[in-house]
Amino acid sequence: MKEIGIDISDQHSKPLSDFQAQDFDVVISLCGCGVNLPPEWVTREVFEDWQLADGATKKARILIK
Repeated sequence: MKEIGIDISDQHSKPLSDFQAQDFDVVISLCGCGVNLPPEWVTREVFEDWQLADGATKKARILIK
C-alpha cells in the first residue's frame, strides 16, 4: 500500500471476538475458513466461503476508485 501512497502502518488485525455477528448482514470467509467459525457467523443472512489460493506467493493488484 505504501507504494501507492496509502499509509496502513497503524493498522492491525483484530480478533473475531471484537465483533458481534448480529452487526453484519453478509459474512465472507476466505480459504475455506468458514468451517471453523461459530454458528452465529455462518447463519447470517448471506454467508459465502470463498476458496482462494494462498496470496502469500502472489503479487497483489489494488484497484481504488
